[in-house]
Amino acid sequence: MASVGRCCVVPKKIEPAIITKHVYRITVDQRLVDPYYLMYAFKGSSDVRHQILSEIKGMTRPGINGTILKSIVVPIAPLHEQLRIVAEIDKQLSILEHLNSTLVEESMRAERLREVLLQQAFSGQLVAPEPAAESAAALLARIRAIKQERAAQ
Repeated sequence: MASVGRCCVVPKKIEPAIITKHVYRITVDQRLVDPYYLMYAFKGSSDVRHQILSEIKGMTRPGINGTILKSIVVPIAPLHEQLRIVAEIDKQLSILEHLNSTLVEESMRAERLREVLLQQAFSGQLVAPEPAAESAAALLARIRAIKQERAAQ
């Protein structure tokens, strides 16, 4: 039984590894199917995902097995078209990755700006003080004095 939901293409130059019962390895005839095309079909084709998810076995650890995988129908385009599809998917995913990185950076920048804004707001730097208003330092000193008077009573 293999876990459901994750899929990858193992690099050709990987060192020897042991596959546990929770991993299922598929070897494809690369003259017919590009491994990345198959991976993307497993990850993203709603028809393929539906077939897999409808066949999940197990209650405590849902999984799939070889029999289930062999019964899955995957639409296979001609190899040259598969390669074009994979190239386009990689291009679009690269764009999304860049956008995500930019969003993370901008989110962190926004949080820093928020902190600066709040700091400025509470230190009296956002608006000009009213001429008759006492300074924050004077107000704090007055509050301390009142507390000391009450504590002394």
